[in-house]
Amino acid sequence: MPHFSKTLLTCLAVFVSSVALAQNVAKPPVGGTYQEIKTWHERLLTTAPSLSQRQAGMRAVVRSGPLGQRGLQRIFNNFEGRLALDPRIPGVERNARLLASSSKSQRKGYVREVLYAANIHADRRFELIEMGRKLDRPWGKTDADILFRHKKTARVVRLEVKDYSLRSQVTNEAKLKHQISKMTKEARLTGEQQVWINRRSVTPEIHRYATRRGVMVLSNVGTGRQLPIGTTRFADALTRIERSVAPTPASTSRWSIQGGFPVVRLATVNSNNLVRRAAAAPALRHGIVRASSGRSAWGSVSNRLSNSQAPRIASGLALATATIFAADLATDWMEYRRGMISSVRMWQIATAKSAIAASAAGGGYAGATVCGLATANPWASAGCGLAGAAAGGALANWSFGGLLKSDTAKEISRYRRDALKLRYGI
Repeated sequence: MPHFSKTLLTCLAVFVSSVALAQNVAKPPVGGTYQEIKTWHERLLTTAPSLSQRQAGMRAVVRSGPLGQRGLQRIFNNFEGRLALDPRIPGVERNARLLASSSKSQRKGYVREVLYAANIHADRRFELIEMGRKLDRPWGKTDADILFRHKKTARVVRLEVKDYSLRSQVTNEAKLKHQISKMTKEARLTGEQQVWINRRSVTPEIHRYATRRGVMVLSNVGTGRQLPIGTTRFADALTRIERSVAPTPASTSRWSIQGGFPVVRLATVNSNNLVRRAAAAPALRHGIVRASSGRSAWGSVSNRLSNSQAPRIASGLALATATIFAADLATDWMEYRRGMISSVRMWQIATAKSAIAASAAGGGYAGATVCGLATANPWASAGCGLAGAAAGGALANWSFGGLLKSDTAKEISRYRRDALKLRYGI
């Protein structure tokens, strides 16, 4: 009994202290400095608040900063309706807290990021994953402004939010190109679709440089109710992004057929056409394996190949393999129809050749996956995939091919002897 009483008193003391701590952080320092607002918000989060309390904390942070109640209501609609944000998503609360920054330029940038994130969160086609993810790569440290997923294809998109004037782009051209190069390497490593979005127009040089490296560029994008002529609404920009990660069946089929030529004769293609068609790479992945919880291994590799000729080679390999398998099986079917092989033998051949094709596909899958994860190089991934397919097919052919060839030859020889006997009455 005394032990129970001590436990009860301890729980009561913890409850009272948590209530007192919550009361201490219940009122934000309105009009205070950013550091004071940040300290208050961090103390609030240590009290394990509920979802509604965290949402109220986000509103209090914006209301207490330079934007005030008017900015909270006019810009973010009080984080309600289509501009509602879930504070449980990583990075959302941190970015919302930076809306109270004392730096006007920094505050302006985070207003745009939070508005973009809120619109993505409200769009049923996408799922907001994270904001401001820190990236530590061999090519340098950086961060991903917004990460979201296209629900239908499970393709992850990284959105880099910028507000560079034309003059600033010319002045900082080397810096921007370096950032875009990092995005290209990130795409090869993670398979994420990279999007560089700017509030103003983009110079032809920056646009051309990014497009050649597989980075999608969106310019003159705004979120206001009344936008100037020539400005693209962010909802329309999201539609363009969706088209880049989920191409139509017609364009996918056309791309796959055209992709067979590099396999047959290793033809080089125009780089501009390549960049435009490389967006079809996720559809190849989507047609083979539908990812259910993010990104499958094959999806990661096929997405990773979307910045070079490798996706065309991979698609052409799949098309050529299917064509050869179908033609070979058609030949066996004709021999069966002519009576050259029995129905049992026909099914044995079909089963064995299906095993060979499956083994080749598995070898290609394994080779492309391992090489892609190890090197993040599209050509190396494609080469390893071809080598793996050849090795898998050779192994299965070694197991079944000799027996099938021998038995089929015997049946054809027997058919010819029977035809000869029937002809001459032997």
